[in-house]
Amino acid sequence: KEKTSLKLQLTSVAKNRPYIIAVVGQFLFGITLYGRNADALYYFTYVEGNQTLFSTYSLFIIIPSIIGAACFPVVFRLTNNKGRSASIFALLTGISMFSMYFFTVGQSPVPFYLFSCLAQFFFSGFNTATIIVSVRPLKVRPKAPVSVPIKSTEIGWPSFKVELTSRALVIFEEL
Repeated sequence: KEKTSLKLQLTSVAKNRPYIIAVVGQFLFGITLYGRNADALYYFTYVEGNQTLFSTYSLFIIIPSIIGAACFPVVFRLTNNKGRSASIFALLTGISMFSMYFFTVGQSPVPFYLFSCLAQFFFSGFNTATIIVSVRPLKVRPKAPVSVPIKSTEIGWPSFKVELTSRALVIFEEL
């Protein structure tokens, strides 16, 4: 077996710009999601006066979150542009979140939960879009394989493939 040093592995990862962009994007998404959940818990505890409503809120938004992430490929096929698809999801997320300003759980729970679900639906679609947009294919072919896969899994998108190997994440244009 060929052993690859940790230094070489980290150097390879540091040179893989699409991978770094994807990692930074996911990190920022995690901060955003954590912040939204903290704000929601604060809202339900101190504004609405009922902390248990946060559990109901979380229950309502979980299914739209999953469906929103699955809908990005459909919107991409309609627009044929990853950036435009991401922009549509971002715009609709903003509109849905702005609409929530006009409703409260205590006075009008149906519109509140409806716009909460829509906001989460579009937010999850936007997150999926940013992952797919940020992991772009390399413009040049690698001169040599980065590593020989021992055990690999391939995930295909329209213009590129991502190959996960036991040693590196290799992103290349589909030939």
